[in-house]
Amino acid sequence: LEKRELFPAIYFCFSRMECERRAQANARRSLLTGPERRRMLALFDELASRYEVTDAPDTIAIRHLAGRGVLYHHAGMLPIDKEIVERLFTTGLVKALFATETFSLGVNMPARTVVFHALSKYDGVEFGRILAREYWQMAGRAGRQGIDDKGWVFSLLDESRIGYPDLERLHSGRVEPVISRFNLGYSGILNLYRRVGEGVTDAWERSFARYQKKKARGGKRAAQIQARLDLLEARHYISDEGLTRKGRLCAQINGYEIAVTEAYEQGWLLRCDPVQMSMVFAAMIYEARPHDASARPTRSLKGIAMPFRFHMEAFYAEELEHGIYAPVRPPDFGIAGPVQAWAEGRDFEHVLSTTSLAAGDLVRVLRMTIQLLRQTAHALPSGDDTIEVLHEAKERIDRDVVDAKRQLELG
Repeated sequence: LEKRELFPAIYFCFSRMECERRAQANARRSLLTGPERRRMLALFDELASRYEVTDAPDTIAIRHLAGRGVLYHHAGMLPIDKEIVERLFTTGLVKALFATETFSLGVNMPARTVVFHALSKYDGVEFGRILAREYWQMAGRAGRQGIDDKGWVFSLLDESRIGYPDLERLHSGRVEPVISRFNLGYSGILNLYRRVGEGVTDAWERSFARYQKKKARGGKRAAQIQARLDLLEARHYISDEGLTRKGRLCAQINGYEIAVTEAYEQGWLLRCDPVQMSMVFAAMIYEARPHDASARPTRSLKGIAMPFRFHMEAFYAEELEHGIYAPVRPPDFGIAGPVQAWAEGRDFEHVLSTTSLAAGDLVRVLRMTIQLLRQTAHALPSGDDTIEVLHEAKERIDRDVVDAKRQLELG
């Protein structure tokens, strides 16, 4: 990126830390002229003021990079900071943006140049080659329509991981076929059962995924649906008369429906105050990564957390006995400490200091918790005592940087 005629450039990295490290390394000298720098900082300060994050430490650090024409973008950032970066990039003043592949999805952010830090990425288990459709999705950002005659794409090669056949595959223009991910979860199965009874497997037979798998694993998928039906009957979600009360509740929740339903039916939600309710619902959503660490909660979940986890582990084991290959994950209370602090009104910087999670990851868990609390309150019968506690739990955590509606209104 030494030649200015290649700017603006998007430099795709496949790790968050690499994005930040390379952005900081390339910001040692300014890529902006004096007038460009003044305009960039004026725009940055206007956006930071509008979103009320002028004094936030992460935003201040990003401002320093912006003043040199360099920024980074990844899922671990606060949503507000990502929004500021995206808006600044559209001005053309950002000369080099270091981003993960999420920047290429769902937003129209073309540049003159795209650089690949690597053509392989870590998938959580091992390094693997990127797909041709992933490559073209990102490479397609090079060249701004109506501005550039051509776009430039550069790739840094690690010959120990990428060989000539891989390059030929990526550059051939032949992308992998789209594979349907249609899969009936418990909520979907219950809603279909309410309408068609034992004919639920017909939904699979008529689906695009079944068409694709007709010569392969179609029967296995149908068997999985039947296995879930058998388990739902054994767990009293369905009966000969249709959906039970338990089944009707589960059918109205999309995502984490089994955990919510079992927690409600076993009476654990009735024992929660609003702060505890936030902690329990966040545990249903949170999935710890190997190096995650958070402060332990000071609010007791005695008689709730352990019984709930053991109960869901038993459900998990029963799924395996039925041959279900994507069993429900038990709750993870590793995030209970930060969630408690946030629900009790502590400021975001304090809460972030109690966990190794990135700011964006913590906000994502809290926002998903809000959605699940809202869904559950809507699904419960009118007058249920739990509804008021669910609403108060939602109000306690739906504030400040977590409040997505507020962010939209400020923007």
